[in-house]
Amino acid sequence: MDPSGFFIKADYLDHLLLCFRNPQTTLDLPLNLSCVSDYGGVVEPSQIFCGYDGSNYQNSTQLVMTFVIKDPRASPAATVWVNGIRRFIQTWQNANKEVKITTFSEPPN
Repeated sequence: MDPSGFFIKADYLDHLLLCFRNPQTTLDLPLNLSCVSDYGGVVEPSQIFCGYDGSNYQNSTQLVMTFVIKDPRASPAATVWVNGIRRFIQTWQNANKEVKITTFSEPPN
């Protein structure tokens, strides 16, 4: 809270710490955000953060990101997005040599 007692200071780190403690939280009042995923499922911190001691997720050295795309061949926009994210990741990794990025994609059935 600021000195006037009117504004509450909060940022993404406050939100992460709240979600680490209680991933089922549906409303983080200072930021008006939910810890629950957009698809409605609870995402446990241990499913996306790696390389930490105990439950100190804020000290993670690795992060798992998953993008689910239903058969990009069926949608030209999805194909454009997939190609764009691949270019972005490659460009970013070229500029950040100390960061290792691994990608995996399953061929559609």
